[in-house]
Amino acid sequence: MNKPIVATWGTGPTYRNRIKHNIQKAIDTGYDNIMDYIILTDYPDDFDEFRLTNNKIVDVIDIHKIRETHPWSKELEYIPLSRDPEEYGRDYRESKHAGKNFSYALNRFSLPTIAELGYSKFVMCDCDVDIRYDKIVNGECTEEQFWNEYDTPINTMKGCDYEHHDLSNILLPFNDFIGHNMMLTSRIELGSIFRYELGKKYKEEYASIGPYLSKITQTEGPFRYYNLESPALVKKYFEMWEDVMKICYDDIYLNNLMCGGTYMTIDNIPVAIVNQMLKITPLNFDKLWYTVNIYYIDRHFFPRGVAIGDGLSLQPTDSEESFLQINKEAIECLKKQNSWVQ
Repeated sequence: MNKPIVATWGTGPTYRNRIKHNIQKAIDTGYDNIMDYIILTDYPDDFDEFRLTNNKIVDVIDIHKIRETHPWSKELEYIPLSRDPEEYGRDYRESKHAGKNFSYALNRFSLPTIAELGYSKFVMCDCDVDIRYDKIVNGECTEEQFWNEYDTPINTMKGCDYEHHDLSNILLPFNDFIGHNMMLTSRIELGSIFRYELGKKYKEEYASIGPYLSKITQTEGPFRYYNLESPALVKKYFEMWEDVMKICYDDIYLNNLMCGGTYMTIDNIPVAIVNQMLKITPLNFDKLWYTVNIYYIDRHFFPRGVAIGDGLSLQPTDSEESFLQINKEAIECLKKQNSWVQ
C-alpha cells in the first residue's frame, strides 16, 4: 500500500518544540520506513534547522498565512501571536478569560495542502501522540501487522475513542430520555442543527441526506486516519468542515455546547456530521497502535487546574522552569501515579 502522510500540528513555543520532539522520537525508534510529515504551525521558520537534520518533513504550513482567506477564523479561532514563551502564555490565559477558547478544529487547515500535494491517505495526529513503530523494532508485531491497520476500505476514517450511538430504537419518552442522557441529547441537537444548515447549502449534491439525526459516530481528535477516494474529496471535506465550524462560531449557544471542559472548542460533532454528509464510514483505531501522551509541561501557562489528589493541582506559570518549581509537590505525586511524562 502507499504510505499515508502524517499531518501534525501545534502553535506556541512549547508545542512547536513538541512537534520536533515527537518526530525525532519516531525516527529514533530505529524503524527506517516511518511516515512523512506535514506540519501546521504558527511560525514555520522555527523548523528550518530541524528540517536539515532529517528528510521526513514534506511541508510546513503557516496557519496565519493560510487563514488570510478565512478572516472569520482569524477573528474567532484565536491564536496568540507572540514568539516569546512567557508573553504567549500570558496572552493565552488572558484570551481564555475573555471568552476566547482554543479551537481544536484548527488542525483542519492542513487539509488544503494535503489535497494540493496529491494525498488522499493521511493521519491527523497531535504532536503529543506516539505512532508505535517501536513495536515493529522490538518484535511485538510484524511490519505486515502494523501496516494492515492502515489497509482500510476507501472512504473510511479510522479514529480514536470511537463512540457509536443509535437512537432509532430508543423507546423512552422524550422527556425521560433527556433526563437519562443529557450529554447525548446535546450531541443530537448539535448534529441535527449542523446537518440542517449544511443541507441548505449542499442540497443539490446531498439531497438524500435529511436533517433528522438518528445515529452518530464520534471520534476524538488526537489520532484519525483517513483513506479517501481522491484529493478532491479531501478538499471537499475541508470546505464542509469549515462550513460547520463557521456555523458553530456564528452562534454563542452552539459554541458553548462545543466547548468541552470549558477550555477549548472541540471538533468531534463537526467531524461526525461531515463524515455523514460525505458518506465517510468511521472505524475504530485500536489503541495498541498509538499512544496519546499528556505532557503537562507543554501547557504550563494553562494546565487546566488538573486535580491530582491530596488537595494538589497544577498551577499555571509564565515559564517551564517556574512551572517545575512551583508544582514540584504535585509533579512528584503525578510521577508516583505514573502520570508524568516529559
